[in-house]
Amino acid sequence: FADNEIFLAGISVKKDHSSSRFYNRFRGRIMFPINDFAGNPVAFTARVSPEKEATEVMGKYINSPQTMIYDKSRILFGLDKAKQAIREEKQAIVVEGQMDAITAHRVGFKNVVASSGTALTAEQLKLIKRYTDNIALCFDMDEAGQIAAERGIREAMAQEMNIKVITIPEGKDPDDFIKKDPTGFSDCVKDAKHIMDYYFDKVFISLDADNIEHKREAASRIIPVISRLANGIERDFWIKKLAEKIDIPEQTLRDILTKNINKNLVAEKKAVIEDSTAISERPKEIPREERLSEAILTLALKFPVFLDYIAENISIDYIFGQDKKIFYKNLIIYYNNINSNSSSAGEYIYSLEYNKLRDYLSEILKASGEAEYEASQISLLERLSVMGDRDFFDIDQDRAKNEIIKVEVSLKESYYNIRKRELLKLIALSEKEGDNDKVDSLMQELKGISEEALSASRRDY
Repeated sequence: FADNEIFLAGISVKKDHSSSRFYNRFRGRIMFPINDFAGNPVAFTARVSPEKEATEVMGKYINSPQTMIYDKSRILFGLDKAKQAIREEKQAIVVEGQMDAITAHRVGFKNVVASSGTALTAEQLKLIKRYTDNIALCFDMDEAGQIAAERGIREAMAQEMNIKVITIPEGKDPDDFIKKDPTGFSDCVKDAKHIMDYYFDKVFISLDADNIEHKREAASRIIPVISRLANGIERDFWIKKLAEKIDIPEQTLRDILTKNINKNLVAEKKAVIEDSTAISERPKEIPREERLSEAILTLALKFPVFLDYIAENISIDYIFGQDKKIFYKNLIIYYNNINSNSSSAGEYIYSLEYNKLRDYLSEILKASGEAEYEASQISLLERLSVMGDRDFFDIDQDRAKNEIIKVEVSLKESYYNIRKRELLKLIALSEKEGDNDKVDSLMQELKGISEEALSASRRDY
C-alpha cells in the first residue's frame, strides 16, 4: 500500500503539515483488531505495553480515528464472531470494554459484544436486531458505566427491544469477575433482571414505599420509564405493580402515565421537525466551546492551506457539538481524498471548491446511512462559509495561522479541563465506594490528561 493509503486508513500519522513523511500511529503497542459485522478489519484499538505503562503520556489505549470505513457509532466489537451464537441463543449480551468481550468469549460466552466504552447507539442496536430482539446489558457499576447504560436502555426501548440488565456482585468489572468465576457469571446471566424490575430495585433501594414524599419520588422516576415501553400490555402490567408497591390508586398513576406518553409524542414530533428543517440562523446563545469549534471550521474552509496542520493537531475529541464533529470528520476525509493522488507527486491541492464539497457531504452522508443529517450539515456549511467571508475577509495567511493556533490552544484547554473535572468526580465516587483499583486506574488517566495538558501549554507554537 502507498503511504497515503495507509494514512487515510488511520494507521499512520503525518510528521508535519507539509507532508510526505509519516510515522506509525500504533508503534510499540499491543493491537486489538476491530472488525465490522462481516469480519473485515476496519480499525484498531492499541494498548501500551505493560513495561511502558508507567511512562506513557499518550494514555493506556489509543484508537483509530474516524475514516471512510470506520465509524465507532456503527461498529460493535466482536459482532462478527458473536452473531451466530446470538442468533442461536436468541440473546445478545452487551458489555462496555473490549477486554470484557474477549474474556467472555474465551470462557465460552460466545454471544457477547462490546460497545467499546460508549453508550449504545441506534445504529449499533439495529445491527443487533438483525439477529435478535433480546438484549442483556452488563455495564460497569461506576458513574460512567451507569450513564452509558441509561442511554443504551433509552435507545433500546425506542427500538422496541426486550431488555434485561445483568448485575455483577459487588459492582466488579466483568473482565475481572469472569476470569475469577466463570460459573458465577453464568449465574448472573441467568438471573438478569427485566428492565422494569431493574428500575424498581434501583429506585426502591433508597426509598420507603410508606413515606408520602418517597411515593411521589418513586412515581416521578418510574412512570417516565414505563411510558417509553412500546407495548400497551407491558405498560398496563407495570403501572399496576407500581400502584400496589406505593399503595396509590391505579387511575391516578394512569393519568400521570398518559401525560408522560403525550409529552414523549410531542418531543418526538418536535425532534422530527428539527431534524428535517435546515437551521439557517445561528443560535443566539451557544456555549463558548461550540463557538470555538465553529471558528476553527470557518478558518479551515477559508484557509484550506492549513488543513494539514489542523487535522494533525486538532483531534475530533477537541471539537464540541455533534453537528460540528460530523462536519469536521467529513471535511478532513474529503480533503485527504482530493489530495490522495496528488500528494505522492508532492503537488498538494490547497483549495476547496464550495459546490464540490457540498455535493460530497450529501453523497457521503447518504452512503453512510446518515441522510438525516444532510440538511443540517449543508446548512452548517453555508453558515460557516458566510462567517468566513464576514469575520476573516481582510486577514492574510500569517494572521490566519496565528488565529488558528489561538483557537487550537483554547479548544485543547477546554477539553482537558472538562475531562479533568469528569475524572475528579469519578475518583471521588470510587473512593466513596472503596474501589481502590478503580481509583488507581482513574488517577493514572488523570495523570495522563494533566501531562498532555501541560505538554500542550509548553508547546512552542
